[in-house]
Amino acid sequence: MKPAMLEQAEWVERTGSWRIPRLRSAKRGAVSWLDGGERSSWRRPTKRSQHWRLFRGRELKSRDGCRGRRCCWPIARTLRVLRSGPKTRSPSSDGAALCRASAGRWAAGRPYDRPRPGKQPTITPEAKAWLVSLACDEAKDHGYPHELWTTRLLARHAREHGPAAEHACLTNLVQGTVCKILGKEEIKPHKVRYYLENRDAEFQRKMAEVLCVYREVAVLKNAPAKSKRRGKPVAIVSCDEKPGIQAIATTAPDLPPEPGIHAGFARDHEYKRHGTLSLLAGIDLLPGKVHALVRDRHRSREFIELLRLLDVAYPRSTTIKLILDNHSAHISRETRAWPATRPSGRFEFTLTPKQGSWLNLIEGFFSKFARSVI
Repeated sequence: MKPAMLEQAEWVERTGSWRIPRLRSAKRGAVSWLDGGERSSWRRPTKRSQHWRLFRGRELKSRDGCRGRRCCWPIARTLRVLRSGPKTRSPSSDGAALCRASAGRWAAGRPYDRPRPGKQPTITPEAKAWLVSLACDEAKDHGYPHELWTTRLLARHAREHGPAAEHACLTNLVQGTVCKILGKEEIKPHKVRYYLENRDAEFQRKMAEVLCVYREVAVLKNAPAKSKRRGKPVAIVSCDEKPGIQAIATTAPDLPPEPGIHAGFARDHEYKRHGTLSLLAGIDLLPGKVHALVRDRHRSREFIELLRLLDVAYPRSTTIKLILDNHSAHISRETRAWPATRPSGRFEFTLTPKQGSWLNLIEGFFSKFARSVI
């Protein structure tokens, strides 16, 4: 209800009640009221707001005994106050003042939001700050074998050591109160969130170099065919290894699905191990072709075998640009010496930053390969 409408309320001597201006609404869900023989329309809100929960049980009753439908606006409270006002006060300026006061309260917010009298808190702000600082420490720093705090352990520690720290109000601290205090400060000492420390001082520069190579791939894909023929041919390959692939064989054939009986394939729980293998692969980012080798190990000599495979796969005039991580097989002396035996400019290495192998696009290929094939 708008404050301007409350200010226009009039006292009707004939009916002995307050008359509120008419609210016309053609929208669906209108609620009709009978008040002193006057009918008004009050629109029902579209959401079940807090006003609906507070006032859904309140009903208005007119002078002639007719009942209106349930009201979900604060008008129910206002009309009840206004109707009971003239019993103790004369219908003078006091009624208009009461209307304006009610309108001001509803304009500023629901009167139920005002602070209520209650029991004073027994835990002081200093004690809460001490408890929060305690939760920010590790439990092992206070002589406990636990790696992380639990709310029960934190409450017990506060009860035992709080009075010694001049916080006697924590003598009867319980676990639920600890949860409320920590929840208000948005602290969860029982959880661990992992992060990655930057161990490469040149991370930004190396990342920019990798992104420039990817930008070159986008330019080559969008370039017209004539410009591709004029320039020097380039192959951009993203390389990496996937070690530790378990070579597991089944000892019995898989059973196919049967409609109405078995929804999926059935596989015998027995299996046979054939050791572990390493997949060395490089994906050409222009046509999307994958060059792969499967070996028992992934040392420098196996990586050089992959380089030989790439050397044979492309013409001698093509420059092969490789995107690699900082694995020891990629930066070893043996690996760096082999490209020197090839023509100048044949291989160009672009290394990702340390702890930045996620910049290598072949990691996405390995992820899809592990979920769908292996």
